[in-house]
This record gives sequence, structure tokens and C-alpha cells, in this order.
Amino acid sequence: MLLPVEWLKDFIDIKESTKDISDMLTMIGLEVEGEETSDGDAVFEVNITPNRPDCLSVIGIARELRAATGRTLKLPDYDITDEFEEDFQVIIDSPFCNRYTGRIIKGIRTGESPDWIKKRLELSGIRPVNIIVDITNYVLMELGHPLHAFDLDKLRGKIIRVNTAGETLQFKTL
Repeated sequence: MLLPVEWLKDFIDIKESTKDISDMLTMIGLEVEGEETSDGDAVFEVNITPNRPDCLSVIGIARELRAATGRTLKLPDYDITDEFEEDFQVIIDSPFCNRYTGRIIKGIRTGESPDWIKKRLELSGIRPVNIIVDITNYVLMELGHPLHAFDLDKLRGKIIRVNTAGETLQFKTL
């Protein structure tokens, strides 16, 4: 995982040198395989072992540093309403998926992402595509929650059907 150090500092107060931060990560069991600098920004290549999926995000690593150092964790504050004006249905047809959640967000136009989002994604090894795709990738990197965005107007019957892909399934990727 590529970890931009400045992004990490959004969630935990770290004033140490990149060498010291690298050592701290190693001491808590996260192997820093390398460090690069891109436009003055330090980026660690962190090896996350399969038993530590909680560390596959910037906040996950910040939580580990907080546990090891006792420093204050600064988590984002979200204001989310549970009100829905439009219905859509989620049908789960797979024994491999026990939960699938969705949210309708309106008024978003496809376009280029702000430079700060593009920069963080690029430092994390992710190619910016457009604001909608970039937001889903940003949330994945920051929180560790995978997302997918659908165009509600293009969902047949406003239904999302979750199932196992068969051998004949064809789809278009980004």
C-alpha cells in the first residue's frame, strides 16, 4: 500500500521525521518496504499482511499509531441524513454477500476532480478518472470502504442485483 505521509498527518499528530515515522510503523508490525518522495511529499510503501485488513486505509494506520503512541486520533465528522426522496431496491442473490448498502446522491456532475484529490490519489498509486470515480477511490484509501457509483437513471427498474458473476458475464471496466 502506498501511504502519503501528509495524508496520515490529517488524522494523527506526527511531527517526527519520515525515518522515525517509518520506524514507528515497523514497531507496530507494519513493514515499510520503501520510501519515495514526489514533489516534496513523502510516500511509504507499506506491506500489509493478510491478517491486518484494518490497516488497508490511511485511518486504519492512524488508529494503529494512536494505539502505540497514545496520541489523539482526529476522525472526520460526517453529517448524514437518513431521509430518502426516491426508492431503489437492492436484491442479494448470492450466499457470499450478506449485506449491501446504498445511498442516493443527487446533483453531481461528472468532471475533473480538484487538484488536492488528484494529488492524493496519484501519491497512493491510483490514476484519477473523474470526480465520481475519484471520490469512490478516495473513500477506499482514507476509510478502507470499497464503493461503487451507479447512474440511477440507468439502473433498470432502479434495482441493484448482487450475485456471483458467471463465466459468460460481460461488463465494461474503467
